[in-house]
Amino acid sequence: MTMADTFKIDNWLLENAPKTFGARALQLHLPGLEPFGIFDFWATMGLYYHLDANRPTDPVIVKPTRLLETLEFSRELSDATAGYETFPTRSYQMLHDALHRLYSVEVDWRNFWNVRTGKRGRPRKQWVEYRGRILTTYAYVYPPDVIPPDQLPEAKRKNVNKTALATGETPPPIWMLKNGPRPEGVRYRIAEDLLRGITGDDPHIGATIVPVRIFGLRPTFQQYPTATKLLGWTVRQTSQMIRRDLDNLAHTLNMKGKDRQKNRRSLSVYLGLLVEAGVIEDLVVEGEAVSFTKSNEWHFGRRVEREELSNEGD
Repeated sequence: MTMADTFKIDNWLLENAPKTFGARALQLHLPGLEPFGIFDFWATMGLYYHLDANRPTDPVIVKPTRLLETLEFSRELSDATAGYETFPTRSYQMLHDALHRLYSVEVDWRNFWNVRTGKRGRPRKQWVEYRGRILTTYAYVYPPDVIPPDQLPEAKRKNVNKTALATGETPPPIWMLKNGPRPEGVRYRIAEDLLRGITGDDPHIGATIVPVRIFGLRPTFQQYPTATKLLGWTVRQTSQMIRRDLDNLAHTLNMKGKDRQKNRRSLSVYLGLLVEAGVIEDLVVEGEAVSFTKSNEWHFGRRVEREELSNEGD
């Protein structure tokens, strides 16, 4: 597998994913509950994939159709044009709703992490926090000869952001033309604090190399939010051979059920999905513990080390 078959996700996102992306599709959330649904996690990974690897902080322009292709959505025959395959309207709406939430809802992430400051020296544990939106900018993009809607008077534009915030506040506007051509794409920026692991700017807790093939798992794993979180947690691990206490793993994945035996059984099922997908192998569940090996096609620990060594010599 070459680097063209992979992309990077900031560890700050992956570490906070279990308590940020839940099972619910509802926008409104209560304190203590996940502010996003699990599809929002898949959409966020898709946005990381489309970053410019050399300039990840630059704004990205991408067509919604391209994002649906990235996320491995299925096409359907169009009713309007016989024999022509397209993505159904509900798929586009699902994507746009997720992107609107990522631009509207704030996260509040804080914890002690092993933080890197400078190219040399070992990471040191320190307090890290981020409060803000995952996307700091988001807008629809029109052809060059069309005046952008944010530069037009109210009568010629409409705010399409219907996201409901837990605070009851009005979300930031997302403008579209009331009349005129359809947008050609969307423009977004991921918050710079959630890119430091990729850019190497201090302080940061690194980034994880993820195979592009992960999106092929979305159609199956999206049905099981905890399995998706387990997948994200697994790719985040730097060791190829992993052993964990099941109760501890359930806590890490933010499984809220109080029945430990039920949680253990569920984890065993989801680990089985990872085996079927080829993410892990040599799975052994013994009582309260689980051990397995990340398959070579999903493990990049040594490659990360080589990248860091080469960066230190720059």
